Amino acid sequence: MIIEKKILQEIRNSQFAELTVTDFDIKQLRMVLLIEGPYSPVFINRETKQRDFGSLSMYFEYYWISLTFMASNNKFIFFIMYFVFSIQGLLQSPVFYSFHLLDVINRFEALQDVIRAVTLNID
Repeated sequence: MIIEKKILQEIRNSQFAELTVTDFDIKQLRMVLLIEGPYSPVFINRETKQRDFGSLSMYFEYYWISLTFMASNNKFIFFIMYFVFSIQGLLQSPVFYSFHLLDVINRFEALQDVIRAVTLNID
């Protein structure tokens, strides 16, 4: 870990904007990707002005990090499930649209009061 911090400090102390992907080994590129991100000047090709990670393994790692971030995001999962229930309601049965109604009830306080009034006993 100390070695990685030293390498990163050396990278930051050097002329960072002038360095390219070919100036680093795979371990250093991985650190730059994780710390600086994919929009770091290291990953921008000077001639084409497009992102270049240098190797197929770095492309894979970038997309893997992006995919795991999206899969761990609860809002993204919610919208995917929302979309899946919409498709199932369209293709299989309209019963799947009831999940959308539950979401509408959850969003509006007045509808929650109506559900409480219907489901709770007065004892």
